[in-house]
Amino acid sequence: MLRNISIGAIVLFSLYGCSSSAPLRNQPYKSMSPSEFQRYLDEDTQNKSQASLPQPQIENETWADTQKAKCKIYASPLFKKNDPTVRFYWDGECKDGYAIGLGREFSIGKQTYVEAIGEYKGGEKRPQYFYQFDKVNKMFQIGDLENSPKNRLLFQGMLDNNNVFKKSIIFHDYDHKEMYEKMSFDDAGAQGRFYASVGGLNVTEQSYTSDPLLKQQLVVQMQKKKLYTFESFNDGRKNFVDLSSNSPVLVNPSQNLQDFVTNKIFYLDNKFSNPNDFDLKKTLDAETKVNTYINLTCT
Repeated sequence: MLRNISIGAIVLFSLYGCSSSAPLRNQPYKSMSPSEFQRYLDEDTQNKSQASLPQPQIENETWADTQKAKCKIYASPLFKKNDPTVRFYWDGECKDGYAIGLGREFSIGKQTYVEAIGEYKGGEKRPQYFYQFDKVNKMFQIGDLENSPKNRLLFQGMLDNNNVFKKSIIFHDYDHKEMYEKMSFDDAGAQGRFYASVGGLNVTEQSYTSDPLLKQQLVVQMQKKKLYTFESFNDGRKNFVDLSSNSPVLVNPSQNLQDFVTNKIFYLDNKFSNPNDFDLKKTLDAETKVNTYINLTCT
């Protein structure tokens, strides 16, 4: 995995002296000073220090009757509030009137279809969820799905409005107020990575296997304003453009910009190369629980 990361970094920045698109072709390359990008790093740090992350919505625990006699599950009161026709189902075991053990629960109504795989400890102890599928939002997630403001790594699948399926690995780093995503659009022949900071600095990178012209594209933004772009084309053309001023300029990116992009874009690759990573282990444990449930039901 580390070998792939180093190769990726070389590909991203092996662009000096390459030909570029027509409006920039005759321009000389400008060498960036580290201070040019440092100002955005400092702005991002300052914005982070002043920003507060939104807290998850804390709901009063509600124990709802299921269609199985004398067997309650934990259910958000928002289900009934948003859709009075909702009914609840549980396919696992029950004890003393409550769900217990590993199983799948369903919340189904005229406007609702949500299913989750979770584990109940018995009595009125809140369950731990490992999987959730929301039909309305066309999305499923696997991971530690506890509703709390802590670091979380998720496996996610989602069908967008164009019916393109996106597979993602998402890490919410609440400690540092950052989010990372590694995604794949298999049907569209594209893959990508995304980093976003609460301070406003973000990086988007996408590579294409089916585009006849574009091979790779990377954008660095601050508060939704494009600062720098890198594009690599199938005909061999590459360019790194500074858009931070009024007119675009070809540049050789400074070392601190290269380091920033490389560290953020390949962060998840590094995380997955460490078998002792705490967040990764929790998500893999959740995946194991989901597979255990599947094997039990299939058997």
